[in-house]
Amino acid sequence: MVYDTDDDYFSEWCLAICSVVFDIDRGQLVECCYPSAALSAKELAAIAFHAFPDSMSMEMHSRSSVRDSTFFFRIRRCVSPHAASGGRGEAPRLAGAAAAADEEQRYDSEEAEFLYGFVYCRQRTDERLRRGGEQKSVVVLATVPHSSVLRPLSQHAGALYFNRGPAALAEVYAEVLDWEPPTCAGRPVVALGGVALPAAVAASALLPPPARGGAEAAAHPADPLPLVAGANTPRGAFFEVDVWTPLREVAEQAWVLWELAVLAQPLLVVAPSPGECSATVAALVALVTPLPFAADFRPYFTIHDPAFARMAGGQLPSGANRLPCLLGITNLYILKAVPAWPNVLSTGTRPAPPQRGGAAPANGSAAAAAPPASEADRANGSPGSGGIRSSGIGVGRLARLNAAMRKRAVGAQALLTEHIAALWLAYKPLTRPDRALLERMVPSTERDSSAKAAAAANTAALRRHFAALTAALLAPFAPYLEPAPPPPGNAPVPLGGPPHLPAFSHAAFLEALPRAALSLVLTERFASQAALVAFYRRLLESPNFLAWFERRRGAAWAWQAAEWVEAARERGEGPDVAGRPDVEMVEAFSEHERRLEAALAAARAPASPPEAAARVAALRRGLGALFAQMPRDLQQAILSVPSRAALLHPAAAAPALPGVAQVQRRGSASSLGSLA
Repeated sequence: MVYDTDDDYFSEWCLAICSVVFDIDRGQLVECCYPSAALSAKELAAIAFHAFPDSMSMEMHSRSSVRDSTFFFRIRRCVSPHAASGGRGEAPRLAGAAAAADEEQRYDSEEAEFLYGFVYCRQRTDERLRRGGEQKSVVVLATVPHSSVLRPLSQHAGALYFNRGPAALAEVYAEVLDWEPPTCAGRPVVALGGVALPAAVAASALLPPPARGGAEAAAHPADPLPLVAGANTPRGAFFEVDVWTPLREVAEQAWVLWELAVLAQPLLVVAPSPGECSATVAALVALVTPLPFAADFRPYFTIHDPAFARMAGGQLPSGANRLPCLLGITNLYILKAVPAWPNVLSTGTRPAPPQRGGAAPANGSAAAAAPPASEADRANGSPGSGGIRSSGIGVGRLARLNAAMRKRAVGAQALLTEHIAALWLAYKPLTRPDRALLERMVPSTERDSSAKAAAAANTAALRRHFAALTAALLAPFAPYLEPAPPPPGNAPVPLGGPPHLPAFSHAAFLEALPRAALSLVLTERFASQAALVAFYRRLLESPNFLAWFERRRGAAWAWQAAEWVEAARERGEGPDVAGRPDVEMVEAFSEHERRLEAALAAARAPASPPEAAARVAALRRGLGALFAQMPRDLQQAILSVPSRAALLHPAAAAPALPGVAQVQRRGSASSLGSLA
């Protein structure tokens, strides 16, 4: 059941905290949720199905063991986030058949947003219970993947829940409501019940869409990105995760994985546990920073997700559908149900199950570490290649090669019989690895006391390398993102507002690319210029690039519009109009009005450019500035025309004439805000 609570207020960035239990008769159930009305019934059901490891992930090493694990998932929202007000608002409530139909329509729409669930799960063996044990989880739900804050929050809330019960979650959420929403420039820690939790978060411009922009979104596009403290890497999504550990077995394939992630190619990540598969997906998303991962990704995907039925029916992710392209799974039935999935990465290690009476390990478990495959087995660019490891120990080279060939022929279906770290590819890579970087990786083993330090050093090196590589990849687009500064000195600011950003053409860009001065960081990773141009051709169709380009164009236009408005305000916004005859004032107003109407029509078009809305806002501010210079009787005449009043006051149905005073205070927050 979902407990009622008197506090129906919610935090927009941290939506709710739930506890989920496994009932032997009814399966996964949400035990309590705070606030009670923050989530729909369909969302609660989806959360329950993602709150536990599947049965293949539940090996207990001891009959009396308690196993705690952490992981995270991502699911589509089933309630429009616009139903909730910003900041501290009332939780959305749905009721009746009409609400259920509306929920279904929003779930499958292009505008659907996502929920991120950060899980603290406890599995406890107790032979006195009917099932021989119990499973409970605490899940922190959010609309943004601020894992640096939400993962520690779930661990802290989980510890309190298992010590004091569900009431502790209500207390935790009450404290979360008192927090300021975390921002990239905000404080590094927050207090929760006397415990300091990290609060540094990623820059909103680098988060997967649809992320809401923060204060840093108004910066000049050429300004440096926020960096991780103590490192020289952008603070993008999952900036704090360990990149090396999930990828160390396939380190030579890291550049292929970077290609797949940049281009949003379908990739299935298979791991023994939700923690390992979600950590691997987070590492791959982090690998493409400063490019936001705009395609749909699921760090922990289960058969209960609505997308699974479509995939099992033969559909694969493409631009024509909204299926997720980057999936983390632990249930091997999914691998069996989608045998045509083109690219599969297997990572992590499956622990041997408990043995009784000297019994041999069950089939499907790796009993011992296997020697690495030969260099030929790890060659880029062929299906079945990449880090495949032989399961035999003490066998000859020929036997290992025969085993590798058999696994290559079987493909990723080999994981149905044993878990091996490998990468199977149908995608033909265009990049080549950086051997010098691989040689600098700090060696370590799982038994090494310095394993964490080695992983941190290797993670930092990989992040720096791929951040520089991605930045070099995006550098040729800088001329199309350069805003125009306002006229220098005291020159008049044109009433039409700033000019459009430089037009961008795929064909023209690709034609000029061979003559562009590209960074060696980029060109050294490609065997030829033809391969580099081919990669850019693929890049231009990637949803990740499209999202980045639209964001940067929008940010460039917003900065440009703000600078021009500020320059106009400082220079009096048009001494050419002030004090002139009424006829000239009306003509200037009419000319600006026509420009605004044309911009509004362009912004309403289905394929409107990303800067269209910002141009409308800039022109509306300019129209308001012209209006403010007119005498009162002329202002009243203009407001008496409903269409003109609507342009000046878009939020008001019928503005009253006495309201003229609101726009006469030039430069004030009320006048500019009402015309924005």
